[in-house]
Amino acid sequence: MEQVRPTTSKQFGIFFEEIVNAGEGGVYAELIQDRSFEGLAFAQNFLQSSSGNISLKLPPWPAPAPSPNADLSKAQQGIVQPWAPVLNTSLWLSKEQPLNDKNPAHILLLSGNNTDGSCGIVNEGFAGVPVQQGSSYALSLYLRSLAGVLPKVTVSLQSADGNSTYATATFVNISAQWTKYKAELRSDSTDHTAVLAIRVEKCSGLAADVVSLFPQANGLEGAVSPFRQDLLQMLKDLKPGFLRFPGGCYVEGTLLSNAFLWKPSVGLIEQRPGHWNGQWEYWSTDGLGLFEYMLLAEELQAEPIWVINNGEAHADEVNTTFIQPWVQDALDSVEFMTGGPNTTWGALRASMGHPPPWNLTYFAIGNEDCGKTFYEGNYLAFAKALRAKYPQLRLISNCDLGTSVPQDLYDWHWYTGTAAMFAGRFFFDVYPRDREIFVSEYAVFEWGIQTKPFGNLGAAVAEAGFMTGMERNADIVKLAAFAPLLANLNSKLVRSGGMCASLIAYDNHRVVRTPSYYVQQAFAANAGPKLVSTGVVTPLGEPDSDGLGASTTCLDDSCNTIACKLVNFSSKRRRVSLEVAGAWSPHEATKTVLTGSSLSASNNLDHPHQVAPNASKLASVGHTMTLDLEPYSLTVLQLGGAQAGGN
Repeated sequence: MEQVRPTTSKQFGIFFEEIVNAGEGGVYAELIQDRSFEGLAFAQNFLQSSSGNISLKLPPWPAPAPSPNADLSKAQQGIVQPWAPVLNTSLWLSKEQPLNDKNPAHILLLSGNNTDGSCGIVNEGFAGVPVQQGSSYALSLYLRSLAGVLPKVTVSLQSADGNSTYATATFVNISAQWTKYKAELRSDSTDHTAVLAIRVEKCSGLAADVVSLFPQANGLEGAVSPFRQDLLQMLKDLKPGFLRFPGGCYVEGTLLSNAFLWKPSVGLIEQRPGHWNGQWEYWSTDGLGLFEYMLLAEELQAEPIWVINNGEAHADEVNTTFIQPWVQDALDSVEFMTGGPNTTWGALRASMGHPPPWNLTYFAIGNEDCGKTFYEGNYLAFAKALRAKYPQLRLISNCDLGTSVPQDLYDWHWYTGTAAMFAGRFFFDVYPRDREIFVSEYAVFEWGIQTKPFGNLGAAVAEAGFMTGMERNADIVKLAAFAPLLANLNSKLVRSGGMCASLIAYDNHRVVRTPSYYVQQAFAANAGPKLVSTGVVTPLGEPDSDGLGASTTCLDDSCNTIACKLVNFSSKRRRVSLEVAGAWSPHEATKTVLTGSSLSASNNLDHPHQVAPNASKLASVGHTMTLDLEPYSLTVLQLGGAQAGGN
């Protein structure tokens, strides 16, 4: 085989951002929304106030359907209120006698106008708490009495109308001191719209905080694995070479006050204050923090790519003169991930359950910040400090800053229409070869596509064409990731139609792979250590190569198996000739085709397999083969063979 050159099997990976409830209500398996009441406190302007207590006016439960809190300001309408009082229970938020100084707000329950003297509160989870018959759920919560000893508190899984109870735990003799309670709730029914209810029969006053419910398989508070298992498996099936996290605009925030900062995101969950996700307008508990992101990369066997805030937000920034504390946070983050258990931050990681250090190769400084007043100065401050202490790190800038700046790769983002995406397969053919590029965000994005957020076949095939160009140019395009990765169908942005297609769409109990998922999976699964020079030839009498794209990799160092990716971005079946040059002789072939009934063909929760790959064996294999490519299709041809004279 001729014209073979080294490449990487980790070129194609995934990019996780806390957007459209990708983490909260998504891959993070917590079933209780706003478990520590800080989201409610933010919505009521209570976190920001000097008040010690505030009375709440929330719609009582049972209610016919979840609804936003009518008292929220316009800027806070992104918070759909998951908590509701039972009947006439009087609810208060309080900062007095907090659980700890990092978690200031908690809820108070009083009997109010309930004639039987009871009080209660329910949480509807993320559009329901999904429970399965025979499955167990790990409950934990903190309680304290407001007056004397409360004889009994019950916590139940119930139907949304309150008429059915699926599991109950009882806690007795609740004292005036914060105490953590745990129980296993085993559901006797299946209900995807259940609620969690906390009730006190003779209510002299109850305080509650950090109300958490995980599937038992995950362990209490995610001690085993904090990830939703069906989503985790779909991510594993992508076989990503790397995981870029946690953003994206989520890293920056609209203001620095709502940016993602890593230090508040580590440690015990009851000591994580959470923050307002200002860019995507919902509360983040920070249960998915730096530790959990590294766990996720480890579970996926993917290279972690850590993106840190460099003192830049969408609407404000830190002057480089004052950037040193932010630089120190960056250095500390590397110690947290890679330091030994005898280091300050490595010891914290070890105490969280991961004594061995992780490996970290890539460090991204900021996101989409080029052009801001202090970006280059801030970048240089970060880069110089990181180079000095951790010279092994490969640094990623937000744009090409030139050869005089310490950068190893630069970000390249692209969201465009279907036709432009396919045409982009030639972009990198003419790029300078002395810079390395990380295409860290790309996708087809067109307003008005009715199949959003499920995408469609046309978009997926266009992305496949673009990926052949990136693969052919792997000498400079070292890494590439589609965005966004995950989309919760009940999230505000998805319901408003303002989100482009994801790779995986889901509600609280179902998941579906989009057509773009299968394209990403095909390229990642057929990446390899060597790249084969590839050109497209059409026989006489057939249309020219417009609408076609191709790239080829060896799946092993000896090139015993090669994978040809062939893209037909046209409405006609196309006949192409595949010629394997040199002494290499193919003797078997498998063809996998992704296509559909039309450009708009897609998948959804009710019909998840309308667009899916179909594999078959080829009967005739030789140095030259003629293939018919289906309209709007990606064909992956795996050829097994050997060099002439080999086994």
